[in-house]
Amino acid sequence: IRADMTKPLPFADETFDLIFHPVSNCYVKEVKPIFKECARILKKGGILLSGLDNGVNYLVDDEEEKIVHTMPFDPLVNEEHRKLLEDVQTESMWLNRMVENLLSVTRVGTDKLQVSKHGTVVEELVDALLLKFHKHYPNQNVQVTIPEDFISIPMDPVLIEQVLMNLLENAVFHARDMKNLWLKVTVLNNMAVFSVEDDGCGIPPERMANLFSGMLDSESPADSARNNMGIGLSVCRTIIKAHGSELRAGNRPEGGAVFWFTLEMEA
Repeated sequence: IRADMTKPLPFADETFDLIFHPVSNCYVKEVKPIFKECARILKKGGILLSGLDNGVNYLVDDEEEKIVHTMPFDPLVNEEHRKLLEDVQTESMWLNRMVENLLSVTRVGTDKLQVSKHGTVVEELVDALLLKFHKHYPNQNVQVTIPEDFISIPMDPVLIEQVLMNLLENAVFHARDMKNLWLKVTVLNNMAVFSVEDDGCGIPPERMANLFSGMLDSESPADSARNNMGIGLSVCRTIIKAHGSELRAGNRPEGGAVFWFTLEMEA
C-alpha cells in the first residue's frame, strides 16, 4: 500500500503485531503524528521498530565536502524533494528488473538461457542509456552515431542497455589517457552492429585470451564513488550469447579498444 504517512494510515485499530518504521521518520517535518498512528494500529503488547540516523549522509554530497540537501525532507511541499524521490523510485524499479534478469543470466546452465525479447527502437534504447550514463558520469562525453532510419530489434532492452552501460563504464575506468569515447550503431544487411570504442590505452595482448572469463574482475579497482553496478564482461558475453550473438573485442588500428556485437533486426 502506498500512502501519505503524514495522514491517518488506512488500517483499523490494533491491526499489527509488529511495525517496522524505516529511517524516513528522521526526515519528516513532524514525526509525532506518525508515532501516534503506529500506536493506534499496533496491537497491545506489539513491537515498534524504528530506524534512526542523524541525516548527515543525506545532507552532504558524495565527497562529503558541501551541503547539497536540506531537511526536513518534505516531497509534498518541496518540488526538488519530490523529484529526488521519483528518481529513486524509478532507479529502484529498474534495479529490481536488472537483478531479476541477472539471476536468470548467471544461473547454472546459462547456455540454455531464454531472455524475454520484444521489439525495441534503437533510438529510444540509446537515449535511455545515455540518460543513465550521464547521471553517473556527467563530465564524460559520448559521441553517438546511429542510423537515421527507424530500427526496431527484438531484444531484452534492460539487459542490452546494461551491457552497453558496462562497456561504456569500462572505458571510463580502464582506458587510460582516453580523450574520445564512441557509441555506434550501424546496419549490415539485416543485422544491427553495436560498438563501443575509445582512443585510450587499448587492451594488452596478454589479457585478450581471458577477457571474457571473469578472471579480470579481481583486478578492477574498488571505488566507492562508482554508483552504477558494472556486471562484468563475462556476464555481458552471456547476455549477448543468450540473444543469439557473440560479444567480441579488439584494439583499434588508431589506438584504443573496441567492443562490438550484432543483433538481428525485425523484418
